[in-house]
Amino acid sequence: MSVEIHPVLSHMALFVRDVERMIEFYGRVLGLNVSDGRNMAKGAARGDSEIIFLSNDPQIHQQLQLSNALFDDDDCNVVHQVSFRLGGLAELREIARRVVEETQMEVDQLDHGNAWSLYFRDPEGNMLELYVETPWQVDHPFAKSFDIMQPDDVIMASTYERVRDLTGVDPWQKTTKKPALEQA
Repeated sequence: MSVEIHPVLSHMALFVRDVERMIEFYGRVLGLNVSDGRNMAKGAARGDSEIIFLSNDPQIHQQLQLSNALFDDDDCNVVHQVSFRLGGLAELREIARRVVEETQMEVDQLDHGNAWSLYFRDPEGNMLELYVETPWQVDHPFAKSFDIMQPDDVIMASTYERVRDLTGVDPWQKTTKKPALEQA
């Protein structure tokens, strides 16, 4: 008897050099708060490394885990990117504002047809993607610049114009389909 499994990524763990700086960054920019792990004496550590759990939902113990196990001379950054899905363009716009105002970092803004994404680096160089799904599926790669500061209807119309004649693949149905013929 075969058992189907459907794993869901529940959290990401990062090695960091300056844990306090990273807690502050993720708190300020993404609204994540320390949910557990600050007391090494209670077993929240591996060796000499403190493990800190962050979350923005009291029902979710950890969404991001930080471990202060990297040292300045360590050459280790094996994470390609950490991606967070958001509920809407207003949230994505607020993240862009926070990143620019609070960190002066550059933010790449890409329309992937199936998602609007912001890309930027945290203080230790880890790539972050924050995105909002669109109502359309398109074949990838697909990446066009867009301006998150535009009104929602302008962003929707622009993406619709870009994808309306493309074909996409629904990976669950294994069938080719066109994006919605009407704007969402």
